[in-house]
Amino acid sequence: MLGYVEMARLDLPADLAADHVIRTDLDEIRAAGDRAATLTHQLLTFASKQIVTPVRLDLNELVVDLLKMLRPLLGENIAVETVLGPAIGTIEADPSQIQQLLVNLTVNARDAMPDGGRLIIETARENVTKAFAAAHPGARSGRHVRLSVTDTGCGMSEEVRSHLFEPFFTTKERDKGTGLGLATCHGIVRKMGGHIRVSSRRGRGATFLISLPCVEGPATVRSLVAPASPIPTGTETILVVEDEPVVRRLAVQALRGQGYRVMEASDGVEALDIAQGLGLGLDLVVSDVIMPRVSGPELVKRLTVVAPRARRLLVSGHAESTVLPARLSDLGAAFLAKPFTPERLARKVREVLDAPAN
Repeated sequence: MLGYVEMARLDLPADLAADHVIRTDLDEIRAAGDRAATLTHQLLTFASKQIVTPVRLDLNELVVDLLKMLRPLLGENIAVETVLGPAIGTIEADPSQIQQLLVNLTVNARDAMPDGGRLIIETARENVTKAFAAAHPGARSGRHVRLSVTDTGCGMSEEVRSHLFEPFFTTKERDKGTGLGLATCHGIVRKMGGHIRVSSRRGRGATFLISLPCVEGPATVRSLVAPASPIPTGTETILVVEDEPVVRRLAVQALRGQGYRVMEASDGVEALDIAQGLGLGLDLVVSDVIMPRVSGPELVKRLTVVAPRARRLLVSGHAESTVLPARLSDLGAAFLAKPFTPERLARKVREVLDAPAN
């Protein structure tokens, strides 16, 4: 849905007014799609089914980046303060999950301060003792980075605190929340090997404390904000293999729009026939992982014989797939998680095509 909305927006005349009904209708569709994607994302995270790609991160720099996005969400009546500790260490996490963690916690804090207040985000080094780990199930001893989010809102009772991280538990009105925000935070932190706890009293605000284990080595990703650049183009021959017609049409349309010669197949068997006919003329195969008859991993293995020059890009939205990002090196394939936008697909395709040959 979001992909087709983006394609439609790109096709709008440049001189169309910003408040034209077509633009506003597309914006409403995109907003509804974003809400559906967020809910799905939360459900997958809570169920530990979301595909993640951990990298070494500098949490301080991510907080600074994310505040640019968070401030408009919080409103003008909430003052935001940051207290970022020096040399706090490096964590290993998927950047999108850190983003979701902070968004969920700050939006929860905002909702607890309907009349305004203060939001304080702090980071610090922390040494979790064995005694603390033994007293808090799920906690591990050792060096950690502590992230705390404090609000001056309405606080909560002991009864509410005891249910806070349960899925679908919410104190908000029926149409104001899903009850998954804090459960998702708990799932993210738990998956990272960390620990989350809350301190609060009714009328005294709340502080969420997250301890995330440190890892050795410098950060490899320092920012979530990528510099703006044109969507890359190309003229290479690409074969898109996807058994879901709607997704296949979107990928084909997006890549043709960037200048590529694109062919399509609905499954691995059809793809092998096309690849054999193209031979050395095939530059890249973009294939779903889970397909009938011949799966994506099996397809890329067979391509070594029928189209040895072709690069390989596997896509999937299933964490339980037979291939995950960490296990792709033996297949000589790159990976892109679903759902993807036309822009993300185009950038990943260009990255794979431009990568040095093995």
